Amino acid sequence: MWEGYANDILTGLQKNPGVQPDRPIWELVQNARDVAYENKKTKIVFIRKQDHFVFQHNGQPFTRTTLQSLILQTSSKVREDIIQVGQYGTGFLTTHKFGLDFRLSGSLSLLGGLKFYNFSGRDFIIKRSAQDKVKLSDDLDATIAKTQQWGLDLNFLEDNPRRETIFEYQHNFNAERENTKIAIKEAPKLVPYVLALNKHIESISFIDEVEGAKEESFTFQNEEIYDNLENLRVYETTILHSQSGQKDKIISLFLLKSLRCLEEKTGESKFTIILPFKKISEGLKVFNFDNSIPRLYLYLPLLGSKDWG
Repeated sequence: MWEGYANDILTGLQKNPGVQPDRPIWELVQNARDVAYENKKTKIVFIRKQDHFVFQHNGQPFTRTTLQSLILQTSSKVREDIIQVGQYGTGFLTTHKFGLDFRLSGSLSLLGGLKFYNFSGRDFIIKRSAQDKVKLSDDLDATIAKTQQWGLDLNFLEDNPRRETIFEYQHNFNAERENTKIAIKEAPKLVPYVLALNKHIESISFIDEVEGAKEESFTFQNEEIYDNLENLRVYETTILHSQSGQKDKIISLFLLKSLRCLEEKTGESKFTIILPFKKISEGLKVFNFDNSIPRLYLYLPLLGSKDWG
């Protein structure tokens, strides 16, 4: 019944060997961004453990549509009031560089959001490890059949959803462990730019429990007008950077936005330029961005644009 979806998943997974290990981080951030509550910024946490990799966020719970989209790996839309980058499309398959199977904990919204079925990764796992489409199709069928039972017994429904949605990618190969090691090392340097460009994300944190329980976090602090130009405006965005064993510091980024070229849906500038300015005691200083920093962002970094321009 699901062999077409299974074949698409297997085809997508075959492309993963050529994907940079840190790209899946941004696919997951994109997922959390797109399910942010309308009146609440999302907090995102990544945790590297010996045998699995955790991604968690405090965004909206699943609907039957979005949960099935995740299982079958098809695109879905959650919010109409923001420009969504994408939700569970083929790009999300790159996250399986961290593990082909993942345990999922979260909530299913039912009865128009009045009730919730809360489920745990202890007894719910989405499998992608089958090597042929027939076996994978059977796995998809079993997973969907399980979720279809949720909500049938009203005694198991609750008034409030779980506070967080949690993905736990299971490591069955050393390559998956190595991918998470590289990703959690490379991704943090791009987080300040991502927070500056995405007002729906409050913070992104990385915890490494394999190498000394190290933690690094970035938290959006403020955005205020720095200067006005003709039809343009410069904003200063401040981000708090915290790291284990080090003193907290403030990162300032300067963003140039249009006052005329605006998105019809959101009223936001159609383009944003992160200016190569840094704060010093005398004012601002021009600098060159490091060659490892992508030059283009569609809300999230386009990793192939490091050499652009």
